[in-house]
Amino acid sequence: MKTARLPHLALPTGLLLALALLRPWLEASMALHMALEIPALFLAGWLFSLHVRPDARQAFSAWNQAGLANLMLSSLCLMCWMLPVVFDAAVLDWRVAMLKVASLLLAGGLAGWAWPRLHPIVRFAFVLNLSGMNILMGVLYLTAPQQLCSAYQSNEQVLAGIALLAWGAGILFIFLAWWLRKLAQSSLPSGTTTTPTNEP
Repeated sequence: MKTARLPHLALPTGLLLALALLRPWLEASMALHMALEIPALFLAGWLFSLHVRPDARQAFSAWNQAGLANLMLSSLCLMCWMLPVVFDAAVLDWRVAMLKVASLLLAGGLAGWAWPRLHPIVRFAFVLNLSGMNILMGVLYLTAPQQLCSAYQSNEQVLAGIALLAWGAGILFIFLAWWLRKLAQSSLPSGTTTTPTNEP
């Protein structure tokens, strides 16, 4: 296990503390709970994974070639917390809320550990799946004829649907922009640098 120095863990630790302090405010709104708290917990797990890494021989053994098992578990966890019945339980039962925090941190960590080992096509498939899940659930919350989450009012459901649609589109756009930038950099001949011109 590769561990990090304490300063390296300041950002994810600070994010977790901020989420703990803001939890009553975040969970008072379905949109903030689903579109801000859940992604922030996943992000905190990912940030921890950048500095605390398992031994590659153990974490990426035969059953987890190229980190694919990590990615599948991470995707299933994210999908689970988008379901209305599970989302309701996380608001109404503190034990489920604790499970939500632990599982989302783990999901972010698993994805973060696997990401450097993934083929670009697998990365694209993961992002496309994540984007699709957000868009699908956003459409479900927007078009459902009845209230899906008993812990929130119906107008909160509409706002959460809009937020999930925005997340789905934003995730795909950001990843495509990053991927196109990487492709542009890799297409440049090695040793080539761009020099600024002095022309007006």
